[in-house]
Amino acid sequence: MLKDELESLLETQKKEWSLLATNYDALSKVERKFFDFGGFIVRVEHNPARVVSSLAKTDAATIAQRKCFLCEANRPKEQEGIEFLGKYHALTNPFPIFPKHFTIADKNHSLQSISASRLLDMLELSAEMEGYVTFYNGPRAGASAPDHFHFQAGNASYLPQPEYLPCDLIGKESFSSGTQREITGWAEDTIAGLKNRQKETEAAPEEEPMMNIFCRYENGKWTMTITGRKKHRPSCFFEDGSLKISPGAVDMTGVIIAARKEDFERITADDIRKIYAEVSLGKL
Repeated sequence: MLKDELESLLETQKKEWSLLATNYDALSKVERKFFDFGGFIVRVEHNPARVVSSLAKTDAATIAQRKCFLCEANRPKEQEGIEFLGKYHALTNPFPIFPKHFTIADKNHSLQSISASRLLDMLELSAEMEGYVTFYNGPRAGASAPDHFHFQAGNASYLPQPEYLPCDLIGKESFSSGTQREITGWAEDTIAGLKNRQKETEAAPEEEPMMNIFCRYENGKWTMTITGRKKHRPSCFFEDGSLKISPGAVDMTGVIIAARKEDFERITADDIRKIYAEVSLGKL
């Protein structure tokens, strides 16, 4: 199973790759605080190693000027990969959020864009990674490498299960089935609905709808959750002296990553509600 191979690789790389070892060690020192929103708890974590991803510039000009860090030729020599489905490299993530955090990157340099075949790959990945949640950051909804297709995977127990998120805080839809055709059909219909809403509100309706996708496999069934987005980053991110909170997929499950200490210390329940209201599309 891919899960067993990756977990073994992670333990090996902790011994051989100093950057990865340092950042995993730092996870044990991550500070956390909790906010109760009527029975649903949002957890805020101060994880300074995530500054590389959370504050990354993802505009077209910046992407064009930097080397793609998911391409094999540009990856650190210590970062080994395990082939998956003949078209992906499954990698340890050197800037982890989860106790075990992996990136599953296309072997070729292709844009971050979901499709029917990619959804099937996600189901296959989830079945190989039982006990984990696999997820997809849309190119305009949190992906720090929008120019290179990838999934991520992390311990499911670390996150509040995304299908349980209350719609009044973060808009989402979930569907469970033991049949791949049913899951992918539901996902394609949901994404098409997001696309139609996007046409009404955006100047570039041809682009992929802003969304995050999560998938778990358990007891022979997949559960997929899609979170619609209005924005990648809230307005406070761009204001001088304000919070630099940049929600990706993980943040949309109720775990907000604060890369900077000052943001972790200052954030309030009101800030959290405003951030989610600004970046979440609401009920799908």
